[in-house]
Amino acid sequence: MNAYTVSAGDLWSLAPEIWLAAVGSLILLLEAFAPAMRRAWTLLALIGTVGAGWLVLNCVPASSTFHGEIESSGVTAVGSIIVLLAASLALLASDGYLRRENILSGEYHALMLWSAAGMTLMLRATGLLTVFIALELLSVCLYALAGYHRRIAVAAVGVDHAACLVGAHEVRLQLQNLREVVDCLGRIAGAAIAGAAVEVTDIHLLARQASAAHHPSARGRARAVLCCGAAR
Repeated sequence: MNAYTVSAGDLWSLAPEIWLAAVGSLILLLEAFAPAMRRAWTLLALIGTVGAGWLVLNCVPASSTFHGEIESSGVTAVGSIIVLLAASLALLASDGYLRRENILSGEYHALMLWSAAGMTLMLRATGLLTVFIALELLSVCLYALAGYHRRIAVAAVGVDHAACLVGAHEVRLQLQNLREVVDCLGRIAGAAIAGAAVEVTDIHLLARQASAAHHPSARGRARAVLCCGAAR
């Protein structure tokens, strides 16, 4: 069995998502260690979305990477640009509201960038597990953003807790569906392999008996079974 290898092309295909995650983490670290720079978070987040858009257009190869788990093409590039444009507009539109409500912090911008990373990854995911990981990255950040304004969340009788409970139930259902799909595929593959093994065993047994007996009718039956097997 060949070992799973990750090439440089695979990593370059994830350059926009890696950049968004890195900028979001940087904003969160600066929020903890340099809170005086708080007014620059929106500008830094916009640099993250613009940089991710440049990477999508110039550095992501139009090919299949990670052994077919991620597919990049012109259509996915257009979708990624639309997602990044929407995230940039949301950051610009919410800046005044965050200042007015006195809730401007790096958490909001980091969550926005991470949710955009999950959305762009889900656009290009082709495998079921990759889609699930991208969906969880997107949804968990959106659950946190739903309860970001804590005063409104408390006044609304814990909307953030309700969102988290709904999200947890959704994750449980998705995991259950994923397990059922994997079990079904395993049963189908096992039945197909077992049927092919029995058929090949019967063909070889008849051919061996015909060769040992040198009987024309036996050879004819073996030849017929071989022809049927090839036709299948």
